[in-house]
Amino acid sequence: MLRDFARDTALYGGATLLVRGLSLLLLPFYTRVLDPTDYGLVDLATVFTRLVLLTVALEVSQGVARLFPDAEDRSERLAYASTALWFSVGAYVVFMAIALPLAPQLSRIVFESREQADLASVMVLSAAANGVFLLLLHQLRWNLQPVAFTIGSLTFALTSIGATVALVLAADLRVAGVLLGQLSGAVAGGGGVLRVHA
Repeated sequence: MLRDFARDTALYGGATLLVRGLSLLLLPFYTRVLDPTDYGLVDLATVFTRLVLLTVALEVSQGVARLFPDAEDRSERLAYASTALWFSVGAYVVFMAIALPLAPQLSRIVFESREQADLASVMVLSAAANGVFLLLLHQLRWNLQPVAFTIGSLTFALTSIGATVALVLAADLRVAGVLLGQLSGAVAGGGGVLRVHA
């Protein structure tokens, strides 16, 4: 049991450190290809995304973490997980339905400019996709599936980095390329996690 605990801790911790290390590798890329204004827009979008992740789905994954170990059988654990998933998906759909039509106003609030409405729309989509992905990823942790957690985390990180570099350099999308890269990573990572659960 102690050996399993040490192995799982190493896998969860190693995956988290590796993903953050890979993300850190993007810093020199950002500073080379984005001007300070663009970099500031990325930071503002990141803060907005974090606020969305904390509020829209009401941190329901933390509730699952609390209830999951006390579940009496597999069907009860499945009920907790599926309820959290559908609640989160519904919450993010409602969030997108409200936020996307208000993209110009959201742009003015977040970026202090109505001219970034398209960027605000991408930011909303990216935040919603990341919210669902993180719920799915956390579920692997509650299921005690460290290898699948590591694979999902790395799929997200590598897809995000690859898509960001391609969209920023090849397509010259700048800030939108960064956000679309994160969106791509969340979709790829979420798809990988769903395959594990299937």
